[in-house]
Amino acid sequence: MGFAHALIREVAYERLPRRVRAARHLRAGLWLEAAVGSLAGGPADLLANHFASAAELAFATDETDVESAAREPAVRWLIAAGDLSARVDEAGAFALYDRARALAPERSEALAYTLARTGVLGRYAGMLPGVESLSRLQASLVLERIGGDPRRVGDALVRLGVHLGALGEAASARIAYDEAVALLEPLPPGVELAKALAFRAEEEMFAGHLEDSLAWAERGLELGRALDSPEVMIVALHVRGDGRCSGRDIGGLDDLREALEIATARGSASDIVISRTYVAEWLSLMNGPAAGLEVYEEAVTFAEHRGAFNQGTQAKVASLSALVELGRWGDALRRVDELLRLGPERVEPPLLVVLRSTRAGVLLARGDGDAIDDPDELIGPARRTGEQQVLALASTVAARIAMARGDRAAARSYVAEFEEATRGLVATYRATNATSAVRVCVDLGDLELARRIGELEVTTPLERLYADATHAMVSEMNGDTEEAASRYADVEGRWRAYGCVFEAAAAALGRGRCLRVLGRDDEAATSFADARVGFDELGARPWVARTDAAST
Repeated sequence: MGFAHALIREVAYERLPRRVRAARHLRAGLWLEAAVGSLAGGPADLLANHFASAAELAFATDETDVESAAREPAVRWLIAAGDLSARVDEAGAFALYDRARALAPERSEALAYTLARTGVLGRYAGMLPGVESLSRLQASLVLERIGGDPRRVGDALVRLGVHLGALGEAASARIAYDEAVALLEPLPPGVELAKALAFRAEEEMFAGHLEDSLAWAERGLELGRALDSPEVMIVALHVRGDGRCSGRDIGGLDDLREALEIATARGSASDIVISRTYVAEWLSLMNGPAAGLEVYEEAVTFAEHRGAFNQGTQAKVASLSALVELGRWGDALRRVDELLRLGPERVEPPLLVVLRSTRAGVLLARGDGDAIDDPDELIGPARRTGEQQVLALASTVAARIAMARGDRAAARSYVAEFEEATRGLVATYRATNATSAVRVCVDLGDLELARRIGELEVTTPLERLYADATHAMVSEMNGDTEEAASRYADVEGRWRAYGCVFEAAAAALGRGRCLRVLGRDDEAATSFADARVGFDELGARPWVARTDAAST
């Protein structure tokens, strides 16, 4: 009966003329607003719907008096409802803000605000293509400049910088942040400056500049704590925690966990997901990829449950390295293909580079080289991102593609770019891509470049394992066969303990080669057999062929 009554009411409502419905919505909104008295105590979503429906229906029927009376409270209550729901329902909040944007007066503060909020949430919730979100943020900045309030202008510049960074335009993002800081620093300290400092720190972190990122983060965190700004504290703690971990300070994990606690208490889905992703990355580096993958998957599940599209996509992309390391290549490719099907409108350029590079790397290892991208199509976008993580992966994969295609000069140039781009920066991404880069050096016979890549100052156990595996290859290239065999044996056992199938098999292959040179043929045969089993399990046909060639 309840359904029937609701259906009857709906049909009756729809049969009323739109001008009548507009007037009734306005009367209902005015009565309810008078009854509740204020924004603080009002049912914002109900009031927003009454006033917005009145304004929209009146506009459609040219009822100017009703439209004029309804428009201002409609915008006000839609914004209030959007603010209330933004932390728990980003897609729903986007719809409310977007409705307010359509009703807001030209050049108004409300229009600037709703352009900004839809620009940000359009990206977070996957409701807008990246270029449309950028256009709205730029339009909001124009309106704020017209308004002339330096705090609001600075805030708009920071929002724009965040989005430019997400689009892989690192240089433009840095310009926006620097203008914001210059504008806000002469003013009494406020949240706007704290945000500018925190996000400027994040940009330096992505670039691999440890000391600069920590300096900016400390300033942002100090001001964020003083102003009790959860948003600022979360970003600054992410950067400081990541930097401390990179600088051999295990206490950085405490910062990352504090950020997660603040995000959880605040209830912001996007902040919770990204905080979990930071924790997952460092758990991978400290305890192995299986430990990190568990937290990555928790982040993905939470994002899907709460509709945090953008951060969920980032968590899925971040999880790929662990999936590949653990030999779950099929799962990695399925996740890559799932995300690539979303298209460039919904997946940010830096993430697309990682997706395409990961896919190419796995396909190359399986011998499916005909289905991969041209290396220049990977490296160009990677350079523009200004992100060390993205460029390190893309340059090593580009080198492998070039080598597979017989272009030795291009392969060497990409490996040299990797070495130069990661030298003197945070060591993580140099270390975790070093084995891939040095294998290209082995095929090229370039011992000097391999030695330079092997100059690693690492922090975590997983980074150390990559470094030791790299040193084993360099020792073999240098003719230190006994030492190389010992190093290969050591890293093989450690790779197996972590469940890293490919690297364990590669170490077994290297040890087999060394033992063969040393005349220890029975032991060599065992190592070759172990290598073949690992490569065969992964479907790594070229590596099975290498093993067979080395063992005969």
